[in-house]
Amino acid sequence: CFEKWHFALLSRRLRNSDHLLPTVCREDSEHAAQFLASELNAAGIGQKSSSTLAEWAKKRAIKAAEALSKRLSRKGGKIMKAQTKRAISGLGPSHHCGEANVNSNIIDPVGDAALSDAVTIAPSEKPGVLEVVTAGISCLRLHLFHLDKLQDLFIDNQSLGKPKGAKKRRLDVPAGDGLPGDGCVETAFRRALVVLLLRYQALGGGGFQCALPSAVFECLEQNWGVECECFASPLNCHFGCGRYYSAFPDTDRAFGSCGTFEDGSFIRGSYQMNPPFSPDLYDSIVTRLEELLVKADDCHEELSFILVIGATETAMQHSSMRRVVGSQYLRSRLTVRVQDHVYISGQQHIQGKDATFRACDTGIFFLQSQKGLTRWPVNKSNISALKKSFERK
Repeated sequence: CFEKWHFALLSRRLRNSDHLLPTVCREDSEHAAQFLASELNAAGIGQKSSSTLAEWAKKRAIKAAEALSKRLSRKGGKIMKAQTKRAISGLGPSHHCGEANVNSNIIDPVGDAALSDAVTIAPSEKPGVLEVVTAGISCLRLHLFHLDKLQDLFIDNQSLGKPKGAKKRRLDVPAGDGLPGDGCVETAFRRALVVLLLRYQALGGGGFQCALPSAVFECLEQNWGVECECFASPLNCHFGCGRYYSAFPDTDRAFGSCGTFEDGSFIRGSYQMNPPFSPDLYDSIVTRLEELLVKADDCHEELSFILVIGATETAMQHSSMRRVVGSQYLRSRLTVRVQDHVYISGQQHIQGKDATFRACDTGIFFLQSQKGLTRWPVNKSNISALKKSFERK
């Protein structure tokens, strides 16, 4: 319930405010408090107690936001925000369909004022897990597999827009002090890494970061030409640099994110969507999908979205999902029972890529323009293959 409340606050502000600070907007706080109260009540807590707890959380969030805002002002928060804004304006790898401008410059998303150069990566007591230490404090952990993955994403992002055959600059990040080679690139990578890990650690909500197993992505790509994710992160993306959208462009674009779902033009192509559950977010997603598919039909474009959601009773009763079920663009749907499949854990970057998570039934909805349906048909054969890919252990 707490994670849903936190994300309910975030989803109302991701496009026009700070990404993680508790909101000082009374209207947003009241909206999120009502949502929290209803979730607590649905979980079995009495109505009066649910309202009391939600009101307490709202007041604490507002108080924390006000205190932190004053602290940032005293410590030059405006300067840090200006540096981040300049960094964002220089970021933006192109999607493979050419939906964004290319900029291959090295981006340091935080700048000297925000983070010390002294970022070290060392082994932890747990095999395969590393400690990322900055300012003498070890508060971040990262699995070795994901360190390699993030290095590759960062390097690939720097190479976007360069001539074919251009040599990629490699990073050598050993487990310990010292980084031989191109110091500028290495420093930028380490800073970007720390900011990224801090952002997602502060976000919490590991359940909101669960990913589909690779077998499912392979099936989606083979049968429906899926080549891009609309809701992912550098930590859980499947397709790689320039082929995923994420919630935080300021931290994620250094690792190949195309920006947020709202940033994409989605004129044509086949896309996978696995958004975190938030009522406000679902409403905006479904409205955007309807607009995109209407436009695709008007322009005779091939456009396809495969929407994957946790098919809880609450989610399926939400007005946005009733709109999906009744949409003229819904070509087919599939439900995979909770006991028949798993997700990759939202904490896979710490636990390892094989860590799994099981929560509820999963609903898959195929929303396509007429040309998209012709290009990527949905039939019994490929639906059966998709179900089997979910069930593959």
